[in-house]
Formats: sequence, C-alpha cells, structure tokens
Amino acid sequence: MKILLMMPPMTIDENYANLKTVAANMPSMGLAYIYTAFKEAGCEVKFQDYQCQKVIISDIVSYIKKENFDLVGMQTYITNINRCFKVASLIKEKSPQTKIILGGPHATIFRDKVIEHDAIDYVAISEAEHTVKELIECLNKNIEPKGVLGLYYKDKNGKIHKNPRRPFVKDIDEFPVPAYEIFNADDYFPAVHIRGKRVHNIITSRGCPFKCTFCSATEVYGNRYKYQSIERSINEMKLLKEKMGVDSLQIYDDNFTTNKKRTKELCKKMIEENLNLQWVCYTRADTIGDDEMLHLMKKAGCYMIVVGIENGNERILKL
Repeated sequence: MKILLMMPPMTIDENYANLKTVAANMPSMGLAYIYTAFKEAGCEVKFQDYQCQKVIISDIVSYIKKENFDLVGMQTYITNINRCFKVASLIKEKSPQTKIILGGPHATIFRDKVIEHDAIDYVAISEAEHTVKELIECLNKNIEPKGVLGLYYKDKNGKIHKNPRRPFVKDIDEFPVPAYEIFNADDYFPAVHIRGKRVHNIITSRGCPFKCTFCSATEVYGNRYKYQSIERSINEMKLLKEKMGVDSLQIYDDNFTTNKKRTKELCKKMIEENLNLQWVCYTRADTIGDDEMLHLMKKAGCYMIVVGIENGNERILKL
C-alpha cells in the first residue's frame, strides 16, 4: 500500500499572524511516529512537509494523483484544520479513490465533526501507532475495520462508524524510534528565544497527571505520566546529534519535570555521556522542582524552562 503523510501548505503569516516575527517552524513529531508505524505495516511511505515549501494546492493534488497514493494522512491542529479539509476536498475531486485519514489533537478532540466532513474517510484518535497498523491489515485484506480500536471511519456506503476508544499505551518504549530521517533539518527553524544552529524536537514522555480543562494533553495521551527509559531517550539524543548534526534540543514533553526522580536520572546520564547539547523544556510552574534538580538540569545543558502560565486572570483560569 502506498501512503503519503503530509503537513498541508500554510505560510508563517497564516500560522502566526501578528506573531510571525517570533515564529517557529519545527518538524511534526506525531507524523514521524506514524511514518514508522506505517513502515512496520509494510507500506511504501512518502513524507512531504508543505509548510516548508512554496507550493500551491493544485500541484500537491496533481502529485498525489500521479503517484497514485492509496492513502493520504495529515496531522491536524486548530490552526490548520480548515486547510486540511480544503486539501482533502481537492484530492477527492481529482483522485476519488484516494482515502484520507486525519489524526492529531484537533481530529482527536473534535472527531465527531471531523469524520462528518465529506472528504474524510478515517479519523485516528489519540495515540494512533497501533491503530494505523491494524487499519492497514484490514485494508490489505479488503475487510471493514470494525474491530480497529481508536478509529472512526466511513464504510463503502458512506455510513459513519465510531469504534470504541483504544486504551492508552502504558509503556511508550514499545513504540519504535520516530523517523527523524524524514526531516531535512535545513528546512526548519525554532522560535527566536531558542538557542542553537540546528535545533530539533524530541519527546521523552507522554501524558499528564493534571486535569486542566483547556489542554489537549490528557485527551491525546492520557491522564497519567508515561516516560521512556533513560537509555531510550539518551540513544535518541545521540542519534540526533551524530546523524543529523543537531546541537540544540527542544524537549517537547508536556511536563518534563513532573517525575523529579526520573528527571534527575536523565540529566545525570546526559552529563555522564557528555552529550554537550543545549536544551529547553516545558513544564507546569508547580513542578519545577528543587535546587538539586535545577542544578543537574543546568549542568546537563538546560538553559530555559518554559512554564505554562496560560492567563494572569484568576476568573479566566477558573472558567
């Protein structure tokens, strides 16, 4: 089966509006994980990040039709969902046999609305690595994916089916290493406050134990904190440094410092391995930790902790 994973074309102006002067364009880690899952399912997979290219949608559709892709997948956010719909509609218009699958935060949270769109065939909910592999098994056998957990889909008559949700994975080491090699590092750039000549995102944990009503983290990855083994995280950092020439990381975990013991162990290992990488992480204000952890983080290369303040107004926070 031939698959195209893509980010739809959007300019910095469209993505960031008045904040474009401090904007970033970084790789989609979600698609890097899904790319590997499709490869493990035996698919021929291509990747295109059209946010990095000056291309018009009609050319994208012509490419999809020419290459005769069986399935096109896109990662959705609130900022790009309308563009995903537009691209999907044009694909269906010119290449009606091509199936469209959407995943990511927006498709997960608003899955009922997304699957109702005329051009969408499948919605992969939350952690989709196992979901897409099971979907491919069904498509290869030409059977309906009735038993694929975490999947909304339309059958051959256009009827919508909403399969039960897939349980969140407890051990994220079972996921393969994301396909970092699909990204051309020269195409991307971080926000202005991020240091480094070549920066890359890395994810060492998923999920969040907190229950903030405005946040997608628990909906996408679950309401518990799950983290990679120290060895797995270090190996990925080494891969990025040695194979891709990365000198700076954004550790893109929702709450990197939630488990203080694990954070300290990882920082000690980074120091021991002499990785010599500078990095920034993201966390909640009340999980920043103690002096020992902060000193270890700094020694391991951390120069900034980004804290989700969200709003300075207590009434808005309560709402």
